[in-house]
Amino acid sequence: MRPSTLTSALLASALVVIPVFTAASTSSGATAKTVDHHSACPSFLVRNTSLSPLHQAEAVLARMTLSEKVAFIGLAPNYAAGIRNMNPGVPRLCIPPLILRDGPNGIGEGATGVTGYPAEIALAATFDPTLARQMGEAMGREAKGQGDDVLQGPSIDVSPFANWGRNFESFGESPEVASQLGASIVRGIQSTGTIAMPKDIGPYVQETNRFNLAISTSSRVLQEVYLAPFKGAVSAGPGSLMCSYGSTNGVNTCSDAAVLSEAHQWGFTGFVRTDLGAVTNEVAALKAGVDMFKPYDPSQITQALSNKVLSVAVLNAAILRVLSTMFTFHDVIGPTKPSSTRTVTSARNTAVALSVAARAQVLLTNKNHLLPLPNGSSVAVFGSAAGLSPLVSGRGSAYVAGTGDVSDIAGVRAALPSSTVLYDAAAPNAPNVATVGSPSPSATLPGFQQASVQLTGNPSGLVDFSLTTVDAAQLEMDGEPVIQAFDSTAGGPSSTYEKAVQLSGDSQSIVLFWRLGQTVPTLAAAPVQDVLQRVATEAAASHYAIVVVGDQDSEGIDRTSLALPGYQDQLVAAVAAANPRTLVIVHSGGPVLMPWIHDVAAVIEAWYTGQEEGTAVGSVVSGKTCPSGRLPMTFPTSDAAAAMLPLDGWPTSPASLNLDSTGGLLIGAAYYRTHGITPLFPFGYGLSCTTFAVSRLSVSRTSSGYDMAVRVANSGSRAGREEVQAYVTYPSNTGEPPLQLKSFGSISVPAHATRTVTLALPLSALSVWMGSHMTVIPGEYDFNVGTSSADLPLSAKVSVP
Repeated sequence: MRPSTLTSALLASALVVIPVFTAASTSSGATAKTVDHHSACPSFLVRNTSLSPLHQAEAVLARMTLSEKVAFIGLAPNYAAGIRNMNPGVPRLCIPPLILRDGPNGIGEGATGVTGYPAEIALAATFDPTLARQMGEAMGREAKGQGDDVLQGPSIDVSPFANWGRNFESFGESPEVASQLGASIVRGIQSTGTIAMPKDIGPYVQETNRFNLAISTSSRVLQEVYLAPFKGAVSAGPGSLMCSYGSTNGVNTCSDAAVLSEAHQWGFTGFVRTDLGAVTNEVAALKAGVDMFKPYDPSQITQALSNKVLSVAVLNAAILRVLSTMFTFHDVIGPTKPSSTRTVTSARNTAVALSVAARAQVLLTNKNHLLPLPNGSSVAVFGSAAGLSPLVSGRGSAYVAGTGDVSDIAGVRAALPSSTVLYDAAAPNAPNVATVGSPSPSATLPGFQQASVQLTGNPSGLVDFSLTTVDAAQLEMDGEPVIQAFDSTAGGPSSTYEKAVQLSGDSQSIVLFWRLGQTVPTLAAAPVQDVLQRVATEAAASHYAIVVVGDQDSEGIDRTSLALPGYQDQLVAAVAAANPRTLVIVHSGGPVLMPWIHDVAAVIEAWYTGQEEGTAVGSVVSGKTCPSGRLPMTFPTSDAAAAMLPLDGWPTSPASLNLDSTGGLLIGAAYYRTHGITPLFPFGYGLSCTTFAVSRLSVSRTSSGYDMAVRVANSGSRAGREEVQAYVTYPSNTGEPPLQLKSFGSISVPAHATRTVTLALPLSALSVWMGSHMTVIPGEYDFNVGTSSADLPLSAKVSVP
């Protein structure tokens, strides 16, 4: 039925009730202002709950003017209200603005009174869809409480590269983990009435030059790796999607009709918005299936309509998708008045955050059963990340200002109340000794200027150099680059690059380069040899030592190396040399190098775990929590051995990326296995406080696929949780990489007990892209089950018809 016909029919009866804002209780007891819809809204808008959301949307659309339609699909900020993304709504028809907020890890954009949840990479380490749904529900409750209609998350792009700057916002290297946990978060968010927005559909794997990056890849790689998580998320019924930056195979990714129509074929019925600045042609994107834009130039749409380049029908279709989604999620009838300062955190929500943070901790080594540490001992804790500068979150749109961040040092002290706990941030107490001279045009780098750098006192020993810049810059010493910064954040927030260099005391030629016309970078240098000597003395005097290290990943910046910045490696080495009972806690958004791994007694990968980070760390260190986290990404031994984004063209940012030549289907564990590279720690790896053994794999056919029943025995004296993982090797004629993770299950087992976990494997999970569609190739498949990609003691051959 056409909108005009439908509207006439509806006006003969009662239509819809559309109050602007209704009272809404929050955890703090505050209520939003109530508007009397009978007096505030046009008389033709009255309640008729028998109408479907689509029919309600069509009725409103029929009453909209052309100018209202053109304005409706644009997103803009309202900084006075603390909102970065909202459309104007249709005030004349009592259609309120649609409010969208960044939220992969909680309510972002500077909102206060909210909970800081663990990063998605930490959630991925739990391998637990149930926990993911709980976190989604908690975030959805807070978004709804602050009056947000859409939570822009989860981020479900698969990461094939260890140095991607947004690894912390992803679920890691496995499409299966991203698919299952992404779908669970969507279900959790939307169970609260908040719209989820999985992002960014299309291959998104690089920050450097992301706006202009030209990605090329085969249809098979695109479908099986980069679109697979979105297909899984769509099965959960998200109300919206966000499209990605750059271009894919020559087409602007946010204007790729093939990708967007693919989503609709999966069953997606919601609306699509662009990531910020992702679209190069609004008219083309609108025709391709994009529904909301930021930034937005309405004159482009108006001109295209006037010139008959764009039909009103295409514009109407976009508006209908947005409006019908709003009606479906009750964002028109009775929305809560938005407030980015309304307190919505609660004990219930922080309990979820703590549960995820504790379950995410991955115990990598534990020599001589160092952990748990006994209460009542002396402990020396080192590192600025332990308390001076806690790493609870990555930077960028995913940053959440939680309520009451707990640092590691606070968490350890609370968990070991009878222990004497010394804290030394191990920060240099020496002043900056670097002085940048007068700039002059560079003779060796066209387009750059340079200045010599002098070090006061000609220091010897380890000196930490710190370079802060908003554009491409390089610090060079005796003709060799020490720090290189790409221009991925040009014009945006500054970024700091740090590296420690061993100086001999002889004069070095140090030169700083930066692009002509740009702000002079800030350079600082601080001798840290005295710091290392001090911490060694303090470590030797304590029974146990803890070093907290890390790196703060960020949207907009890719890592040029997996090495910890600054002198953190040297700090660990100095402490470990002084105290053999040294524990290292790592806060990172992905893999880091650990050159000291064999010199320390224990290592915990603690990720960015939000405001409850310190409590979670203390819980594991003290033994209150039995570690159960598993690595969702492979940890390599070196940069050279890692699957890395090619960032070797400094100062020119990479303009293109061929995903087939950098690995294709061989991502993550398959990359290392196929290239014969032994990683530092394999995908899926993690130790426990107890001892598990898996046995008796039994495979049975079901109506939808296969069930794999596995017995899990706990022979230890403590209860614990095991993450059982199932990997599939396809028939050789499929051309698939071997041992792909296709199912997993988390199970808690009491001490000296045995439990059975059943892993479901839908037949669709075995499908591969052939020609133009996904299909299951008949043949003999190997099912391998174990506790990591490198520990698979159980196997079964299954003939798939």
